[in-house]
Amino acid sequence: MNGKRDDMDARFEQFYAANFPRVKNFARLLTKSEEDAEDIAQNIFLKLWTRPELWEGQETMTSYLYTVTRNEIFNLFKHQKVEQEYEDKVLKAQLLGELCDEDSSLLENLYYKEVLLLIKMTLSQLPDRRRQVFEMSRFEGLSHKEIADKLQIPLRTVEDHIYKTLTELRKMLMFVILFRIFPLFFFLDSDIYVSVLKYNNKYHFMKNYICDVIDRYIKHDYPEEVNQDFRTWLTDEERADEKEHELNKLWEATEAVTTPGYRDSLERMHELTGIGSRRRIYSLRTRLVVWRVAAALLITVSSISIYLALQNRQAPDLLQAYIPTAETRNITLPDGTQVLINSQSTLLYPQQFTGDTRCVYLVGEANFKVKRDEEHPFIVKSSDFQVTALGTEFNVTAYPDEDEVTATLISGKVLVEYNGQKNQEVLNPNEQLAYNKRTRSGNVVRPDMQDITAWQRGEIVFRSMTLEEIFTRLERKYPYTFVYSFRSLKGDRFNLTFGQNASIEEIMDIVARVTGNLNYQIVGDKCYVSAIAEGTLHYRRTK
Repeated sequence: MNGKRDDMDARFEQFYAANFPRVKNFARLLTKSEEDAEDIAQNIFLKLWTRPELWEGQETMTSYLYTVTRNEIFNLFKHQKVEQEYEDKVLKAQLLGELCDEDSSLLENLYYKEVLLLIKMTLSQLPDRRRQVFEMSRFEGLSHKEIADKLQIPLRTVEDHIYKTLTELRKMLMFVILFRIFPLFFFLDSDIYVSVLKYNNKYHFMKNYICDVIDRYIKHDYPEEVNQDFRTWLTDEERADEKEHELNKLWEATEAVTTPGYRDSLERMHELTGIGSRRRIYSLRTRLVVWRVAAALLITVSSISIYLALQNRQAPDLLQAYIPTAETRNITLPDGTQVLINSQSTLLYPQQFTGDTRCVYLVGEANFKVKRDEEHPFIVKSSDFQVTALGTEFNVTAYPDEDEVTATLISGKVLVEYNGQKNQEVLNPNEQLAYNKRTRSGNVVRPDMQDITAWQRGEIVFRSMTLEEIFTRLERKYPYTFVYSFRSLKGDRFNLTFGQNASIEEIMDIVARVTGNLNYQIVGDKCYVSAIAEGTLHYRRTK
């Protein structure tokens, strides 16, 4: 009898070793608690111990384990549930409309709960004063002057805080709403916008809300209030199938890597089940009977919805070139124009140019060597900014998360129109038109052309940039996500130059030395940045 029991113990321990890490890691991602994750995982495997028919002969039970783990997490969240009142009416009627430029066709399809949660997540990561000013303006209804008087800060500072917050929220919505690639409704003509939306299924259009809420929650630390909001949202029955789909994807992506505390977990399981012990005490037998009953009630494997892969069908005459992080790409347009596109950039162009002009749409940065055709001017559009040329070479920078759009002429001549085409400038070689989207003003300067074309050579140049701006640029150049608190970064500006072969570690070493108050750690594809005591220099690299 003991031999048979010992054999079952060995089989269960093998099954436990193969599956426990994944269960615990998945639970930790959603609960953000080592203790809760441990309890959930132990609870699940203790129940499985009472049902050997479910696991014997099976090294893995992926679908079943996912379901029971999800259920355990949901049960925990429901017990912890604290109802949070969203500022629904305010956000729906005012803020969302403001962020979406009152586009009613878009607002009709918005997932309000998801968007509201994304907004709260974004606001929670802003510097305290910036968030305070914004909430006083949009949630409390105070005027800019009233806020300035109440906080005893300049009126211009209030306006600056509100503008930066709206920019941050718009940036968040841009990447969620339209495939996280480009904000069409901000810069495309209305007929093109409608044409593109026509060829995209509603679910394909909207599903990113669910994915982005979960992704942001997993990747960032939030105040307890936001964590509670997430748990309430996750256990809400509304759009349960879509949430299930994304949780299943997260489960599939969760690594079954043994955690540092695995040995302690195994010893705890030994104590609970009696594995490894030659005798079982009565109290344990009684406890297992209870667990058997609980398991019978819990084991209801829910069916997982089958989702068809939806193809991203563009309008027949509209092509898209998207360049991912850390890449650049040369393409030839139908008219023979050569375009070098920078990372995290999107270029929209037709299969064939028709009509009186050759028009393309850019989000990001690109260098254009235009094929000369005097009868058909070449036009690059981005937001309320466009460049018209006949045969010339120029560089356009128009990233949606930056205040400034620039056009720099390398050779030939171009016409630059901005501020809704109310203003225009003709550029000569080595001149740049810098348009500030915030102030709607343009300024012609003569920049260092080596700096302008540095990205084409693989070089990195930072000119008068804050750390936040530097980290944003580095995320385009390297496949790393920077994780930091906005409030931990100072507003100092830096000038730095790096060669084409500079590694992310070399760059961060220099940044840490120059700033003198940064600590960084690279783990996987994340670079964690934190401030340290003033005057103390410390940084580290970990792979």
